[in-house]
Amino acid sequence: MTSFIYILGTAGSGKSTLVSALSNYIEKYNKFCVNVNLDPGAETLSYDAIVDIREYVKLDEVMRKFNLGPNGALIVATDLIVNYLPEIKKLILDENPDYVIIDTPGQLELFAYRETGPAVISSFSNRNSIVLFLLDAFLAQSPHNFTSMLLLSASIQARFLLPYLLILSKTDLLSASSLEKIISWSEDLSNLQEDLESEANVFNRELSLNLIPILSNMSIPSLIPISSINMSGFMELYAEIQRVLGKEDEISLDQ
Repeated sequence: MTSFIYILGTAGSGKSTLVSALSNYIEKYNKFCVNVNLDPGAETLSYDAIVDIREYVKLDEVMRKFNLGPNGALIVATDLIVNYLPEIKKLILDENPDYVIIDTPGQLELFAYRETGPAVISSFSNRNSIVLFLLDAFLAQSPHNFTSMLLLSASIQARFLLPYLLILSKTDLLSASSLEKIISWSEDLSNLQEDLESEANVFNRELSLNLIPILSNMSIPSLIPISSINMSGFMELYAEIQRVLGKEDEISLDQ
């Protein structure tokens, strides 16, 4: 049965790079994987896409037709995706892939908080689906930023009601000590709270500290650190995808 993997994250968090790296990694296990680009504002793609939304919705044409600037055109273009979902779904399923990796728009809010995202997931599949939510490791070094990212990831879970994994991307940009610190925050929120108490900005400190009890009551998955550049963490990521999707027989961590 075809499984759908939705890649979400803030702009610049490494979504497209992960699509390319993950699809290549999955195919090492003799699984047929297809990629879908749903970002009408993408300038270039680092992977081959079975469906590229830019062939259906052209940003420059939207700008001219509706007399909009780049930002307004991107909103309209993302909303227009829903018009092509039946055709896109047929193209995907005609390939009969094991996995479909969906690259979502760079601006997270356009996909997650408008109607496009839920419409895409409802059209493609509400079953055998998983969200990978990316946290940019470079930004996550700040305890205040990390707290905000956790809250954002929780809102994504509430929005889509799908199993999701929390991915720390771009770990190749971090020192070993910075990576260890971020992981310690994710494993024990009391460590995060302790570092937040040293936050110089009073508003950021008080706001973030008030969020800790809320985050403690949420079901936040373990953080998976990866790098799409040196491929660190991909064995663990793929194994966790299999576990969530109930396909643990496909991979052994000893491989």
